[in-house]
Amino acid sequence: CFLPSKTREISSLCLNAKLNIDSEVIRNGQDRAHRIYNTDENNCSYIANAGEQICYSFSATNIASVHIVFCSDLNRDTLPGTTCERTHSTRANHRLDSPQMCMPKTLCKEFKLVGELNGSQYELLHVLNNRKRSYHLNVDKIFDKLILIPVDNWGNNKRIPVISFDFN
Repeated sequence: CFLPSKTREISSLCLNAKLNIDSEVIRNGQDRAHRIYNTDENNCSYIANAGEQICYSFSATNIASVHIVFCSDLNRDTLPGTTCERTHSTRANHRLDSPQMCMPKTLCKEFKLVGELNGSQYELLHVLNNRKRSYHLNVDKIFDKLILIPVDNWGNNKRIPVISFDFN
């Protein structure tokens, strides 16, 4: 549920963890672009290259849960058709020549979530043909690194927007 002007509280563990990318946007507690945050689809996410690792490093500790949000093109800019066809996708009538709806090109299609402890890696999640915008995964394991690897998206450009990746 989107509640304007409300952001999720991010744990101090996540905020103090070392992040291997030069972007704090993935741990700001905002799970979507909105004018209330002065953000749009271009500045609300970290754009990862396919296969790039987004890695948090911290002292070994029990990780309760991980929260991940990908860009699902809420403005429907990447969907085919006219503005009318993009904004009224649940119409009762469709013309035979109307473009077929498809997965948003910005949405991550395949990704991996890996936990690491003392150099040993454990795959926590590997999703193929993803159709979801967000994931909240209960982990309850001790790690000293968490690694998100966006592998592919539904578009052609292999640049995958990650809106949120945080943990507690």
